[in-house]
Amino acid sequence: MILSSSREVSCTRHAELVSAAGASRRASGLDREQTLKVLNLFQDQGNAHKRLSVNYLVLVGLLLMGLMGRAAWATTKVDLPDQSQTTTIVVTVGEQCKISVPGTVTFTVNDISAATAASAASIAIDHIVLATATKQLRLSIKANAAAFTPSGGGTSWAASDVSWGVATWTTGTGASGNLNNDAATYSTVATSTTNPLTCSTSNLVFTLAPKATFTLSGTHSLVTTWKVESIGT
Repeated sequence: MILSSSREVSCTRHAELVSAAGASRRASGLDREQTLKVLNLFQDQGNAHKRLSVNYLVLVGLLLMGLMGRAAWATTKVDLPDQSQTTTIVVTVGEQCKISVPGTVTFTVNDISAATAASAASIAIDHIVLATATKQLRLSIKANAAAFTPSGGGTSWAASDVSWGVATWTTGTGASGNLNNDAATYSTVATSTTNPLTCSTSNLVFTLAPKATFTLSGTHSLVTTWKVESIGT
Protein backbone atom coordinates (compact mmCIF):
# COMPACT_ATOMS: atom_id res chain seq x y z
CA MET A 1 0.00 0.00 0.00
CA ILE A 2 2.86 2.39 0.75
CA LEU A 3 4.56 1.79 -2.59
CA SER A 4 1.29 2.17 -4.51
CA SER A 5 0.56 5.45 -2.74
CA SER A 6 4.02 6.78 -3.55
CA ARG A 7 3.58 5.82 -7.21
CA GLU A 8 0.25 7.64 -7.42
CA VAL A 9 1.70 10.73 -5.76
CA SER A 10 4.72 10.61 -8.10
CA CYS A 11 2.52 10.27 -11.18
CA THR A 12 0.35 13.16 -10.05
CA ARG A 13 3.44 15.19 -9.32
CA HIS A 14 4.87 14.33 -12.76
CA ALA A 15 1.69 15.52 -14.48
CA GLU A 16 1.82 18.76 -12.49
CA LEU A 17 5.47 19.22 -13.47
CA VAL A 18 4.71 18.60 -17.15
CA SER A 19 1.90 21.15 -17.04
CA ALA A 20 4.10 23.63 -15.19
CA ALA A 21 6.94 23.03 -17.61
CA GLY A 22 4.62 23.71 -20.54
CA ALA A 23 3.47 26.92 -18.97
CA SER A 24 7.05 27.95 -18.22
CA ARG A 25 8.05 27.16 -21.76
CA ARG A 26 5.33 29.32 -23.17
CA ALA A 27 6.15 32.12 -20.73
CA SER A 28 9.92 31.94 -21.08
CA GLY A 29 10.21 31.00 -24.72
CA LEU A 30 12.30 27.85 -24.05
CA ASP A 31 12.84 25.63 -27.06
CA ARG A 32 11.86 21.93 -27.21
CA GLU A 33 15.28 20.56 -26.25
CA GLN A 34 15.55 22.78 -23.19
CA THR A 35 12.04 21.85 -22.10
CA LEU A 36 12.82 18.09 -22.36
CA LYS A 37 15.95 18.58 -20.26
CA VAL A 38 13.87 20.28 -17.58
CA LEU A 39 11.27 17.46 -17.68
CA ASN A 40 13.96 14.77 -17.49
CA LEU A 41 15.48 16.52 -14.49
CA PHE A 42 12.11 16.52 -12.74
CA GLN A 43 11.56 12.85 -13.65
CA ASP A 44 14.97 11.86 -12.30
CA GLN A 45 14.13 13.59 -9.06
CA GLY A 46 10.83 11.67 -8.86
CA ASN A 47 12.56 8.33 -9.52
CA ALA A 48 15.14 9.12 -6.87
CA HIS A 49 12.31 9.85 -4.46
CA LYS A 50 10.73 6.47 -5.17
CA ARG A 51 14.04 4.66 -4.79
CA LEU A 52 14.59 6.44 -1.51
CA SER A 53 11.14 5.31 -0.28
CA VAL A 54 11.82 1.69 -1.21
CA ASN A 55 15.28 1.74 0.34
CA TYR A 56 13.83 3.19 3.49
CA LEU A 57 11.29 0.37 3.77
CA VAL A 58 13.98 -2.26 3.17
CA LEU A 59 16.18 -0.66 5.82
CA VAL A 60 13.35 -0.69 8.37
CA GLY A 61 12.66 -4.37 7.60
CA LEU A 62 16.31 -5.33 8.05
CA LEU A 63 16.50 -3.46 11.34
CA LEU A 64 13.41 -5.29 12.63
CA MET A 65 14.87 -8.66 11.58
CA GLY A 66 18.10 -7.82 13.31
CA LEU A 67 16.34 -6.92 16.53
CA MET A 68 14.32 -10.15 16.45
CA GLY A 69 17.41 -12.24 15.77
CA ARG A 70 19.29 -10.57 18.57
CA ALA A 71 16.48 -11.32 21.03
CA ALA A 72 16.40 -15.00 20.01
CA TRP A 73 20.17 -15.49 19.86
CA ALA A 74 21.97 -13.42 22.49
CA THR A 75 25.70 -13.17 22.07
CA THR A 76 28.50 -12.44 24.49
CA LYS A 77 31.78 -10.74 23.61
CA VAL A 78 34.80 -12.68 24.81
CA ASP A 79 38.56 -12.41 24.42
CA LEU A 80 40.25 -15.29 22.62
CA PRO A 81 41.09 -17.90 23.60
CA ASP A 82 37.98 -18.35 25.76
CA GLN A 83 36.54 -21.24 27.79
CA SER A 84 33.80 -19.44 29.71
CA GLN A 85 30.77 -20.56 27.64
CA THR A 86 28.79 -23.60 28.82
CA THR A 87 25.77 -25.62 27.67
CA THR A 88 23.74 -27.89 29.94
CA ILE A 89 22.57 -31.18 28.39
CA VAL A 90 19.52 -32.70 30.11
CA VAL A 91 18.45 -36.36 29.88
CA THR A 92 15.04 -37.38 31.27
CA VAL A 93 14.46 -41.09 31.95
CA GLY A 94 11.10 -42.39 33.14
CA GLU A 95 10.39 -45.62 34.99
CA GLN A 96 10.32 -48.44 32.45
CA CYS A 97 11.03 -52.06 31.61
CA LYS A 98 10.78 -54.62 28.83
CA ILE A 99 8.41 -57.53 29.41
CA SER A 100 7.51 -60.76 27.64
CA VAL A 101 4.40 -62.75 28.64
CA PRO A 102 2.79 -65.82 27.04
CA GLY A 103 0.37 -64.98 24.25
CA THR A 104 -1.78 -68.03 24.99
CA VAL A 105 -2.24 -70.45 27.89
CA THR A 106 -4.02 -73.63 26.79
CA PHE A 107 -5.95 -76.11 28.92
CA THR A 108 -6.63 -79.47 27.30
CA VAL A 109 -9.46 -80.90 29.43
CA ASN A 110 -9.65 -84.70 29.26
CA ASP A 111 -11.64 -85.09 32.48
CA ILE A 112 -14.13 -82.37 33.46
CA SER A 113 -14.31 -83.78 36.97
CA ALA A 114 -10.60 -83.17 37.63
CA ALA A 115 -8.40 -80.08 37.66
CA THR A 116 -6.39 -79.43 34.49
CA ALA A 117 -2.92 -77.90 34.52
CA ALA A 118 -1.50 -76.01 31.56
CA SER A 119 2.10 -76.25 30.42
CA ALA A 120 4.53 -74.12 32.43
CA ALA A 121 4.63 -70.54 31.18
CA SER A 122 7.66 -68.26 30.95
CA ILE A 123 7.73 -64.54 31.78
CA ALA A 124 10.75 -62.30 31.40
CA ILE A 125 11.18 -58.73 32.60
CA ASP A 126 14.42 -56.85 32.02
CA HIS A 127 15.87 -53.38 31.31
CA ILE A 128 14.15 -52.31 34.53
CA VAL A 129 14.51 -48.65 35.48
CA LEU A 130 12.95 -47.46 38.74
CA ALA A 131 12.88 -44.04 40.39
CA THR A 132 14.85 -45.09 43.49
CA ALA A 133 17.10 -47.94 44.56
CA THR A 134 14.54 -49.03 47.17
CA LYS A 135 11.55 -49.47 44.85
CA GLN A 136 10.30 -52.86 43.65
CA LEU A 137 8.53 -54.22 40.60
CA ARG A 138 5.15 -55.96 40.91
CA LEU A 139 3.51 -58.15 38.29
CA SER A 140 -0.20 -58.88 38.45
CA ILE A 141 -3.01 -60.20 36.22
CA LYS A 142 -6.78 -59.81 35.86
CA ALA A 143 -9.56 -61.33 33.78
CA ASN A 144 -11.28 -59.04 31.27
CA ALA A 145 -14.62 -60.81 31.80
CA ALA A 146 -16.37 -62.66 34.61
CA ALA A 147 -16.41 -65.96 32.73
CA PHE A 148 -15.10 -67.83 29.68
CA THR A 149 -17.01 -67.50 26.43
CA PRO A 150 -17.95 -70.92 25.01
CA SER A 151 -17.95 -71.38 21.24
CA GLY A 152 -21.09 -73.51 21.35
CA GLY A 153 -23.08 -71.38 23.77
CA GLY A 154 -24.27 -72.34 27.23
CA THR A 155 -22.40 -71.95 30.48
CA SER A 156 -18.65 -72.14 30.97
CA TRP A 157 -15.98 -71.77 33.63
CA ALA A 158 -15.88 -68.63 35.76
CA ALA A 159 -12.77 -66.48 35.68
CA SER A 160 -12.06 -67.44 39.29
CA ASP A 161 -11.74 -71.08 38.21
CA VAL A 162 -8.26 -70.19 36.88
CA SER A 163 -5.51 -70.25 39.50
CA TRP A 164 -1.69 -70.47 39.64
CA GLY A 165 0.91 -71.70 42.09
CA VAL A 166 4.03 -70.11 43.50
CA ALA A 167 6.61 -70.00 40.72
CA THR A 168 10.36 -69.60 41.14
CA TRP A 169 11.53 -66.12 40.09
CA THR A 170 14.99 -64.64 39.61
CA THR A 171 15.38 -61.62 41.91
CA GLY A 172 11.73 -61.94 42.90
CA THR A 173 9.16 -63.80 44.95
CA GLY A 174 6.17 -65.58 43.41
CA ALA A 175 2.64 -65.54 44.82
CA SER A 176 -0.21 -67.98 44.30
CA GLY A 177 -3.67 -66.72 43.44
CA ASN A 178 -6.61 -66.86 41.07
CA LEU A 179 -8.42 -64.57 38.66
CA ASN A 180 -11.28 -62.44 39.99
CA ASN A 181 -14.79 -62.52 38.59
CA ASP A 182 -15.26 -58.73 38.72
CA ALA A 183 -13.08 -58.15 35.60
CA ALA A 184 -11.38 -55.26 37.36
CA THR A 185 -9.30 -56.53 40.26
CA TYR A 186 -5.68 -57.53 39.64
CA SER A 187 -4.11 -60.44 41.52
CA THR A 188 -0.38 -60.44 42.29
CA VAL A 189 1.77 -63.04 40.52
CA ALA A 190 5.24 -61.89 41.61
CA THR A 191 7.13 -59.10 43.36
CA SER A 192 10.77 -58.34 42.66
CA THR A 193 13.54 -57.51 45.07
CA THR A 194 14.52 -53.85 45.46
CA ASN A 195 16.22 -52.19 42.51
CA PRO A 196 16.19 -55.31 40.28
CA LEU A 197 17.94 -55.57 36.94
CA THR A 198 15.77 -58.49 35.75
CA CYS A 199 12.88 -60.57 37.04
CA SER A 200 11.85 -63.77 35.31
CA THR A 201 10.40 -67.28 35.64
CA SER A 202 10.01 -70.34 33.45
CA ASN A 203 7.70 -72.41 35.64
CA LEU A 204 4.50 -70.43 36.17
CA VAL A 205 1.72 -73.05 36.00
CA PHE A 206 -1.94 -72.10 35.56
CA THR A 207 -4.64 -74.58 36.64
CA LEU A 208 -8.30 -74.83 35.59
CA ALA A 209 -10.73 -76.06 38.23
CA PRO A 210 -12.96 -79.09 37.52
CA LYS A 211 -16.50 -78.52 36.26
CA ALA A 212 -18.36 -81.80 36.46
CA THR A 213 -21.71 -80.26 35.43
CA PHE A 214 -20.37 -79.13 32.07
CA THR A 215 -22.18 -80.82 29.13
CA LEU A 216 -21.04 -79.11 25.91
CA SER A 217 -17.70 -79.60 24.17
CA GLY A 218 -15.93 -76.92 22.17
CA THR A 219 -13.51 -74.05 22.67
CA HIS A 220 -13.78 -71.66 25.60
CA SER A 221 -11.83 -68.41 25.73
CA LEU A 222 -11.07 -65.68 28.23
CA VAL A 223 -8.82 -62.65 27.69
CA THR A 224 -6.60 -61.51 30.55
CA THR A 225 -4.51 -58.38 31.11
CA TRP A 226 -1.12 -58.14 32.80
CA LYS A 227 0.01 -55.16 34.84
CA VAL A 228 3.64 -54.39 35.69
CA GLU A 229 4.25 -51.46 38.05
CA SER A 230 6.72 -50.02 40.52
CA ILE A 231 5.86 -50.05 44.21
CA GLY A 232 7.47 -48.64 47.32
CA THR A 233 9.46 -45.46 47.75
